[in-house]
Amino acid sequence: MDIFVQTRNSFSRFLSAFFKKKRSRIGIYGPPNAGKTTLANRIARDWAGDAVGTVSEIPHETRRALRKQDICISGANGHSITIDIVDTPGVTTKIDYKEFLEYGLDKDEAITRAREATEGVAEAMHWLREDIDG
Repeated sequence: MDIFVQTRNSFSRFLSAFFKKKRSRIGIYGPPNAGKTTLANRIARDWAGDAVGTVSEIPHETRRALRKQDICISGANGHSITIDIVDTPGVTTKIDYKEFLEYGLDKDEAITRAREATEGVAEAMHWLREDIDG
């Protein structure tokens, strides 16, 4: 059996056992360029057929929380769960426009990206707090 099929089946079993609800939201949080969007895309492509966001080597490609809704995951046992995946910007305490200059962005574009990323991190922290306080 293909390793991805095995992984997907294992993930389905995990979700079915972990979530007692029929619907849930999964937030993916972490530092910049840790693979959050790659993971969200993998899950979304496996069960919904399309991606959540764009992946880039430049930090803070994801500058706003992105949500892929209504992903139905069905297990081999007939159980299913519908999830929304929330891919968040890289969580960090400081975003300096100068770090983007190293990737060839001009100063204005770097400043805009840093501003958008800062706003996105604040939004992600709000969503995280909302999930915890729930």
